[in-house]
Amino acid sequence: MTDVFYVKEAIFSRKSHERIIAIVDFWFTPVELGPRREGILKIAGSEGSEKVDYFILTFLVDTQGDQATREFLTEIFQNLGEGSLRPFFSRQFVKLMKFPLEQVVESQEWYFQELNIYFKSIKKRESAFVENKLMSALAAILPFSFGHVELWPEDHAKTSKSADLARAKRQPRQSFVAMIKKWARL
Repeated sequence: MTDVFYVKEAIFSRKSHERIIAIVDFWFTPVELGPRREGILKIAGSEGSEKVDYFILTFLVDTQGDQATREFLTEIFQNLGEGSLRPFFSRQFVKLMKFPLEQVVESQEWYFQELNIYFKSIKKRESAFVENKLMSALAAILPFSFGHVELWPEDHAKTSKSADLARAKRQPRQSFVAMIKKWARL
């Protein structure tokens, strides 16, 4: 008998165990696409082998159902490669893996993209690395403007987020970034 492997469930299970390091809002205004679009970048950490660590970057963008914005973002992330990242990290950089979450999470309103960036061990320096190196590299490579890096408190995972999400659903519509910041208590 063959065991069935459910990809969607495996991805959601893995994402539920991520250790969040920071949240960063970002925006972009491509002239040909009209109004400014906003998004949020979640940076999580995961320890790999003894010699390699990686960051899980999850980009979420409120496309407002606009197909042109979705295509614009797809092209940006398709063109992002190891060659564009390597110069910013010298010998620390190991590899880049892309996971288009679009194929797992079906939504016309939101665009999802995950990048896993592997580095040689950077334990105990994650926050400084994210603020000083990783965000500088992303700002130089991607056509986005990034806001302030909101570092995630280490004990934040112990607090209840479900009550905050339920309250947010009852309130009038806010911007995506405002809702995430409120949910994250930033």
